[in-house]
Amino acid sequence: MTLSLFRRIEFWFISTIFSVTFGKTVYDQYAHSQGVLQKLELAELRRISKLYDWQTNGLAPLLVLGLAIYVVWLLLSRVFLSRYTHATRYQTLIYVISVLGLVFGAVVYYLSFWKDLDYRYVVDWCGENGHEWVDRQIIGAKVRSPFRWLNVFFLIADIVMKLGLYLGISQLFQWSLQQPENEENINAKILKEGSILALIALIVVVTLQLPHFHLFGTQFLFALAGFGHSYLFYKNILRRPEKTEIKRFRQDWLIFLIYALIASTLLSVAEYISDSIYQYRYVGDYQYGYRRYYPMSPLNFIINNFIFVVFVAIGSVLLRLLAVRPWQIRFRGKQAELAGLQSQVNPHFLFNALNTLYASAIIENAERTSGGIQKLSDMMRFMLHENNKTQIDIRQEVNYLKNYIDLQQLRTSGIKDFELKTDLDDTLCLQSIVPMLLVPFVENAFKHGISMRQKSWIDIKLRCDGQQLYFAVFNSFHPKSDQDPERNASGIGLENVKKRLQLLYPKKHQLSIHQTEREFSINLTVKLK
Repeated sequence: MTLSLFRRIEFWFISTIFSVTFGKTVYDQYAHSQGVLQKLELAELRRISKLYDWQTNGLAPLLVLGLAIYVVWLLLSRVFLSRYTHATRYQTLIYVISVLGLVFGAVVYYLSFWKDLDYRYVVDWCGENGHEWVDRQIIGAKVRSPFRWLNVFFLIADIVMKLGLYLGISQLFQWSLQQPENEENINAKILKEGSILALIALIVVVTLQLPHFHLFGTQFLFALAGFGHSYLFYKNILRRPEKTEIKRFRQDWLIFLIYALIASTLLSVAEYISDSIYQYRYVGDYQYGYRRYYPMSPLNFIINNFIFVVFVAIGSVLLRLLAVRPWQIRFRGKQAELAGLQSQVNPHFLFNALNTLYASAIIENAERTSGGIQKLSDMMRFMLHENNKTQIDIRQEVNYLKNYIDLQQLRTSGIKDFELKTDLDDTLCLQSIVPMLLVPFVENAFKHGISMRQKSWIDIKLRCDGQQLYFAVFNSFHPKSDQDPERNASGIGLENVKKRLQLLYPKKHQLSIHQTEREFSINLTVKLK
């Protein structure tokens, strides 16, 4: 995944999630308010209508707060953070004040105009000390305003911390995308995978908790567990510790447990303080059927959060080992096999090309030989720079094929009874293909289709229709004499290309090979999309 692709995906994904979640929140609040109003008697309804209006006290505050959060995210992710390294202190101060001012204004407006519409009850209590109730009867409705300066502070802190955590992890993932990928860069892999898991957890959990505005919560625990899983997987699971590495293996586990304990402790203390204030602020009166809530002790918070982080991290690693690791092993095995197949192509061709140039230098003048050397250098340049890529433009492959054919014509120019036809139409070949996929068929034709004593011919055709590539090679076939050292050769070029097609284009290619005593032909069709 490239950086620009991630940014596009992030923009559309967050925008879609925000729109759906915001729409659901508005719908739920509207349905709740209408449900309360429909159960009121006429006199009570007239009284409440003077205190509560859905457009003013429900829809407008939600729109202002929701749009403000979305605009702040856009400003931070698309403007401020992208220009932070080049911004002056004055510009940075303006960005910070603008963002905080926008959040502050939206929160104050929301808490000032938002009103909670709910039922009023008469509760019949029974049991000792009134701890049980058996019935409550609706006698009307009540309208409450959540505006308190303490609520303003907590709601602003909630928005800033959630956005800050998400943007921080998002920037970490974008940074990891720019790091070189290799087997030794374990830390980059940990940060890359841990950050993407944390982003997914934040998006899912924050989306579920969006209407509740809790300052601290499960989203932080899932984010911590995402990094913990990545650390355990790359530091301990992928490498099998030998006797000399047992000490290091234990240190990695100890580091993870310390990390989980410290993070859980800091989160638990903050969560305990926030939860205490939140519960005491919103506790209801006994006449409405609410009970006073007393939060757990800080120690219980720490224990619960620590167990959660460790359990999720280890559980996800075990799940990955059972479900994903076997697939990864098979994939890497195929990659290694493919690399071996590709490495077998180059030396074989280079040997033939050098023989061709050697023969040409003996029987021809230096001008033709220099032209052949020039074509060989172009081909070697292609092999060095393009052959290591997974995909190249089809026109580059066709150009390489033309150079190869021109080079072989140096060898066959002295053969009188030989006919070569080529029709390589790449005008519609606008897709990409695996490099060095076509030349083995042409190489095989020149190897087995030319005789100094008998009539020989080779016909090569290629075309595309935008969706598929069609490639065909027809040639005369001349069995090797008993004295030829390559009479019993296994045809390594064709075998390689068959295996490569099976690995790289499963169920997306058709290869037909036909051979008689005098003719040999192949027809290849490859789906490009």
